[in-house]
Amino acid sequence: MKEKTANLVAKGLSPSVPHKFDADKQAEFIRYYESLKASLSNDEPLLFMDAVHPTQATKITAGWIKKGTDKPIETTGSRTRLNIIGPIKLGALSKTITHQYKTVNGESIF
Repeated sequence: MKEKTANLVAKGLSPSVPHKFDADKQAEFIRYYESLKASLSNDEPLLFMDAVHPTQATKITAGWIKKGTDKPIETTGSRTRLNIIGPIKLGALSKTITHQYKTVNGESIF
């Protein structure tokens, strides 16, 4: 007797969608962005700004270790965190400006 299988196929992952995605808000932003871009003179840059918070810490995930033994891995002594803020101009990524700050908030930017 032939075994029945579920109606499934193997395929790659579907495109992901951000958790709080709102198609209407996205369309509204695109209209605003296009309008803003069209209103700028040639000498006015349009910048995109963001902040990142990389940490300098050992992150152990896996390793080849002889069966039946433990292998201690030395970790960093502190959890140093950097706060970096910087704007980019599309088409001029090599001219990105970055600065480090003690904290990242609205006051840090201005």
